[in-house]
Amino acid sequence: MGLRPLCVLTLCLVIVACAGPRSRYPIEEASTRDAPAAAAAISEFRQSQGLGPVVVDSRLNEAALQQAKAMAASDTLSHTVAGSFSSRMQGMGFIWGYSAENLGMGYRDLASAIRGWKASPGHRQNLLLPQATRIGLARARGAGKNYWALVLASPDMTPDGRPKL
Repeated sequence: MGLRPLCVLTLCLVIVACAGPRSRYPIEEASTRDAPAAAAAISEFRQSQGLGPVVVDSRLNEAALQQAKAMAASDTLSHTVAGSFSSRMQGMGFIWGYSAENLGMGYRDLASAIRGWKASPGHRQNLLLPQATRIGLARARGAGKNYWALVLASPDMTPDGRPKL
């Protein structure tokens, strides 16, 4: 093989290697409809551990939905597929005192996802974040799998004890 064809081949390989993120998969479905049931189940678990309940927050639902959709579209379970957690929260205009994120892939339903998170020490710790008062939850389906995103948070408080929302 001559030098010119070798250079062309090398250039083509470099272009393909630098072409960007993984291939995209169509999102078959995406929803936050399980969020109220998640809040009830998580609240029950937290109360069994002596902690307060959580309620659904529409802004946290939106943050969870964006993350779940990004994971489904790229067929990747990752806290950074849509940017870092803190940058995503800031980008949505959130001011939170405490926050955490649990992700899951492949769980067929909400109950399975919550069982999986309870069984994982790090995810369990997030579910039991003492300061958490609000959640957002979403599921997106892509590449034949369910991708779950749960955001737990506590709003930052003003000096007089009101949430900074």
